[in-house]
Parts: sequence; C-alpha cells; structure tokens
Amino acid sequence: MRTVDVGSRLPQMSPADNEKELAPRAILIVDDEPSIGFLLTEMLQSTGHPILTAGSVSEALTHLKSRPIAVLIVDVQLAGTDGIAFLQQALEVDSRLLSIVMTGHGNIELAVRAMKSGAADFLTKPFEVELVRQSVSRLLELYRLRQENTVLTRTLIRSGNIQLRTVPLADFSRGNRPFGTDDVTEFERGLAEGEKRATERVSSLRQREQALVASLMAQLEGSWRNLHDTVEEEVASLSFMIAQKVLRELVTEKREVIVTQVRTALAHLHESGLVRIRVHPSDLPLLEASRAALSQTPHGLLTLKFETDPGISPGGCLVQAQSLLIDATLDTQLLRLGEALRKRDTGEA
Repeated sequence: MRTVDVGSRLPQMSPADNEKELAPRAILIVDDEPSIGFLLTEMLQSTGHPILTAGSVSEALTHLKSRPIAVLIVDVQLAGTDGIAFLQQALEVDSRLLSIVMTGHGNIELAVRAMKSGAADFLTKPFEVELVRQSVSRLLELYRLRQENTVLTRTLIRSGNIQLRTVPLADFSRGNRPFGTDDVTEFERGLAEGEKRATERVSSLRQREQALVASLMAQLEGSWRNLHDTVEEEVASLSFMIAQKVLRELVTEKREVIVTQVRTALAHLHESGLVRIRVHPSDLPLLEASRAALSQTPHGLLTLKFETDPGISPGGCLVQAQSLLIDATLDTQLLRLGEALRKRDTGEA
C-alpha cells in the first residue's frame, strides 16, 4: 500500500468554500435618479441574481465593500462626481467585477473613455429592454465562467501538491508480495484521471470564455458603428437647424438682403422686357426704392412689376420673366441646404 502526504503550504479549500465561491453574485445599479434604478431592477429580475441600487458614490462603495458584485451598472453623470471616475474606484475595490456605463447623451469620445477605464459595455437612454437584458446576461455568464475557472485552478494547484511515499506493506491480493516502486495503484490511476479531466474542463471553459469575449467585442463594434452613424445624422440635423436659424435672423436684422436676392436673381436673366417679382409685403418699400438700379442689367432695360405675397418669407422672392421662373424664396434655399447636408457622405453635394 501507499500513503498520501498532503503538503500544508497552500490553504485548503473545503467543498463549502467552493460552493461559496460559485454562489450567485449581485448586480449593483448606481444612478442618482431613483426611477432609473427601479426600471433596471424590473428589467433584470429574471436573471435570478440579487439586485442592489445606490443613489450616490458613498452608498455604492458601501455595497461593494460589504458583498461581492458581479456586474456594476453606473450612470456617467452622478451628483457631484463623474461616473467613469467612480468605475475606476470600484475596480480598485474588486478588480473581478464587470461593468456597464449608461448615459442619456452618448458620443464616441465618451464611449472610448468608458472602455479605456474598464467598462465592458455602453448603454444609452432611453433603454431597449432586450438590449439591456442581453448585455447583462453576457456579462453574468462571463463572470460565472471566471469563477469556475478560479475554483478549478485552485483544485489543480492542490492536486499538484500531493506527494506519494512508498511504504513496504504487503498486498494480500498479490500473494503477500510488497509493492515495487514501478507499481501503479488504483488510487494513482484515479488521481491521474481526475487531473486529466480537470485539465480538460479548464481548457473547455477557457475556450468558452474566449468565444464569449469575441462575441462581446463583435457586439461592441456593431454598437460603435451604430453610434457613429447616429452621431453623424444628429450632427447634420443640428447643422441644418443652426443654418436655418442664422439665415432667418440675418434676414430679420438686415432688411436690405431682399435687394441683394432680387439683384442676384435678375442676373440670371438673358433678356429684357417685363419681369414680375413677388415678395413679402414688408420687403416692398426697399424694392421700390431700388427700382431704378435693379432695372438696369447688362442685357437691357427691364420693366419691373412688384407683387406682394404673404406666403413668401421675408428676404426671398419669385422672379418670373417671359421664358424663365427663378425661385429664390428662403424656404427653397433652406431645402437645398438640407439636401446638400443629407448627401454629404455620398459625394453628391
């Protein structure tokens, strides 16, 4: 027979310790708006994990120091502090937790900063329920795999610390012959088989973890592209709104703009004769005062007939000659500007 001498250099982990290590960890939601915490709690009840909420950094740190957290969901704007800065504090308390940063004003720079600070995902408000659940479920599964990997690694370390020592006792099943140094017992074969299976399981778990990480990165890349497209569209819309506001304010402040508009439109005529010009009633006095100057063109003398139309915005005009109609209204010019912004990415503008 042989005896097993177990070294005492490493701390021993009982089955109860292993079970505690694999116990469900909590989800911590940090947002200074109670309604957001309540909403996310309702969304994530189906995960089966305890859900904690905190309205401040101090309350969140108390949770982090009192119990293990698997997934941290933190708003980027907290009262009196920066959510991403708090995320770095949380990782210093427990480097194993996985985190999600959420915000109501997403942009590319903010997403990059969150990822560099250790965030695993990035969510924008208002939330899509299924998207939130999928993101949290992926991170919970990744955390669980890491826990199992830790337990199995400790098991392998302990099994590697076992020393076999030969004792000259008789084996009665072999006719009272003592064991030789080259004999392999059932215990040794079982131990080797157990180590082999544990190694295979660790390898399998690592492959699953790598697959999950690859899937997470693919999702992140897709979210990043969608965020980029959304930001580009919002920038174009904002640019159009700014241009529209500036143009209308310019027309209001500088009433003589209508004279420039009519002169520019008349420059496109290559004929003389009668020309009808429709404008807003408020622009008529300026045009009447400039009638003589406007009538003189390189192609001849024009007979101008001014007509008022309240439907035309101040600063714009409709010019109608015998063979040409020129639409120089403000609304038409804004429409052309919007089309140019929309086509900016295709090179059509």
